[in-house]
Amino acid sequence: MRIRADKTQPDSPHALSTSVVRRILESVPPEWVEDIRSVRLTNSHAHHCYAFLSRHEGSLTVFCQKSSCKEAILAVLSELAAHSMGINRNFGVAQSKAESRRILSLVQPYLEQILASIPPQEQQRHFGVPPPPPFRAVI
Repeated sequence: MRIRADKTQPDSPHALSTSVVRRILESVPPEWVEDIRSVRLTNSHAHHCYAFLSRHEGSLTVFCQKSSCKEAILAVLSELAAHSMGINRNFGVAQSKAESRRILSLVQPYLEQILASIPPQEQQRHFGVPPPPPFRAVI
């Protein structure tokens, strides 16, 4: 599988690296990614992250600038899960709350597993925002 990233400006890098994309694709069920031949991390000036899967072309396009690593991973997982569940996701068509809940409950374990496998330094390097400090209870 070919994974490529468009060139970006230093002040707005992609939220995901190619190694993180590989981790995502390796952690999900094989039937979710069986038709994907290429992944493209593309430039976008939108302030939200989204992914688009074209089974016909065998490509997954991820628009992940100006977002966090967690948001980008969630967008990719949601797109893969929606296609595996047979949910039609089109640009400009709002997804129902029931579908969103179903997808989120399905991808939540994968999201936690992937985030746990990414070191904080790698997350910080890709989207430029340092991870929050560990929580400490004040007594």
